[in-house]
Amino acid sequence: MEVLFFEWFIFNNFEKKIKEKIWKVVKNKPVINAGVIFAPYNKFLSLCDDMEKLIKDKNAFGPDQIILNYYLYQKGFIFLDSKYNFMMSTEEKGFVVKKGMFYKPSGEKIIIVHNAGQMDFFRPIENFGFGKEYNQIKHVIYNVKKTQYQILGWYKKNFKD
Repeated sequence: MEVLFFEWFIFNNFEKKIKEKIWKVVKNKPVINAGVIFAPYNKFLSLCDDMEKLIKDKNAFGPDQIILNYYLYQKGFIFLDSKYNFMMSTEEKGFVVKKGMFYKPSGEKIIIVHNAGQMDFFRPIENFGFGKEYNQIKHVIYNVKKTQYQILGWYKKNFKD
C-alpha cells in the first residue's frame, strides 16, 4: 500500500545532503517493510555499516527502515510473499484471527506477522504471541491505522510531484 513513509521519515531524520541522495533512490518506489530480512552474511553487515554511518539519531523511530530501503533499491532484492512478513494495517485484503493464528481471507495461514507500531498502544494486536489465547484485534486502532494508510496512499497517488 502506498504511504507517505519516505516523505515523512527522510525529511525528519537525515541531514540535507544525505536526504537528497536517499530521495533520488527511493522516490516513487514502494516501501519495503524491514520486519523480515534474509541476506548473505557480508551483505547484511554492509547494510548494518550503512545504517551506522547514515543514521544520525540511533534512537529515532523510522530511519532504519529508510536506510534498508535505500540500500536494497541500490543493491537489489527479492520481495517475500506477504505471508512471511505480514503487516495488518497495510494489507489491502485484510486478515482473520482464529484461535490465535493469522490467516488471509482465502484461508491460507500467515507465517510471520509484523505487529507494527512505534508504541504498544498503536499496535493493532493486543496480547501478541503464539497460542489460542493470544492475538486479539484492537479494532479501533486497526481501523484508524488502515484508514490513515488509505488516505495517505490516496494523497500520494493524487499529488505526486
